[in-house]
Amino acid sequence: MFFLLQYIHLRSINKTCNVKLNKLNKLNKLNKLNKLDLTKKNI
Repeated sequence: MFFLLQYIHLRSINKTCNVKLNKLNKLNKLNKLNKLDLTKKNI
């Protein structure tokens, strides 16, 4: 029983981490796009 609880707990942590990672990835992509836009405008 204890192991099962631990497993569920770890899985929920994993999910929240994945969500945070996804958000970071999206932010990173947005930043790269913005930087590209800025360089295009500067040229």
